[in-house]
Amino acid sequence: VALKYSYLDIGPIDNLFDGHLGTLVRTMEAKPFLIEVNFPNSRPISGIIATLGAMEAEISVRLTTPDGKTKEYRTVFNATLENLTTSIDFGKAYEVQTVHIEVRNLYAGEPANIHVTEIELK
Repeated sequence: VALKYSYLDIGPIDNLFDGHLGTLVRTMEAKPFLIEVNFPNSRPISGIIATLGAMEAEISVRLTTPDGKTKEYRTVFNATLENLTTSIDFGKAYEVQTVHIEVRNLYAGEPANIHVTEIELK
């Protein structure tokens, strides 16, 4: 798997995929947080689960299939200390070559630090 992502000032990118809610990454003055996952071989994906820092967030996901077609999903989520996790269900599994994810803090000015604890591809 090849990853492209925003410059981080806290935590290695591996923290996003380690299954531990006690680890995180934080962007260094990047709004939105960007991460792109490129698979060497396509794989089925039916949604994502994202755990964030407390913020009013917009999460955008763009899927690219092996033949170059794209499908986009977006949600707005109020991540609070009581509930930091949300999911986006795609309604079905798509064979995906690339997943591009953006997380925006809707009320932070520029520059902003975006905290993301975990991303799970379903």
